[in-house]
Amino acid sequence: MTRMPGRKPATWPEPDRAAWALANTVSYDVWDEAGRAVYLRPKTREGYARVYGIWLAWLERSGELDPAEGPGQRPTPDRIAGWVRAMREVRRKPGVIKLYLMSLHAMLAFLAPGTDTGFILRPGGHSLDELFPTEPKAFTPHDSGDLLEHAKALHADGLNEHDGVRRWRALRDAAIMALLYVYGPRHADISSMRVGENLRMRRDGQMSARFRETATKDKRWREYPLHPVVAGIMQDYLELARPQLRGSAAEDWLWWGKVGEPLGYRGLE
Repeated sequence: MTRMPGRKPATWPEPDRAAWALANTVSYDVWDEAGRAVYLRPKTREGYARVYGIWLAWLERSGELDPAEGPGQRPTPDRIAGWVRAMREVRRKPGVIKLYLMSLHAMLAFLAPGTDTGFILRPGGHSLDELFPTEPKAFTPHDSGDLLEHAKALHADGLNEHDGVRRWRALRDAAIMALLYVYGPRHADISSMRVGENLRMRRDGQMSARFRETATKDKRWREYPLHPVVAGIMQDYLELARPQLRGSAAEDWLWWGKVGEPLGYRGLE
């Protein structure tokens, strides 16, 4: 599969850069409205900008990029059709093409609010699901209890290991799997967890995981008392493994990798 290079925001045409800067303007004045993109999650904002950069790069390669045009003037049915053909030529999967079109549509709502771009989501009156059907990935269903048993086995392996990276990693991964067993949080929620804020001891002595409304998809505060087995696995990670992982002493991120940085989305994946 051939890569489709994109353009970084700093290299976008001036109208696009200005519109994106405005959309990301933070207002400290109660009378001024903040930019429309301010409330996006950082990963979402980054993803939209990446797709928009790919769109601009394709326009440039196709000779369709007019620096004088505004963001809302660039998408036309013919240009969108050409972009889709280009993505198909480099064998982009239907699901990826659909995601790119949806991301472009979302991005234009920030860059050119009020512009009619509905044809991106319903070209020719057809839905993107019709035009870009995706096959679900084959998988073997497992009982959720299997995950806890696997976490318990990995935890036992970690306790039996000599002190070192293999031990710390096993205890950490067991704690992550145990937390997944509790309620299945999203990757973004797990990777942003902090000791004391998202993981805490309650007054009754029970450990709980909690997430503010800004970190949950339905924007509701969530707190989950941890199963005693899960709490024990988590406690061993906090006491035996986390302090040994380089960088953890100076920061309150819950999960740490082997190279002295918090464990991010890709590491969890």
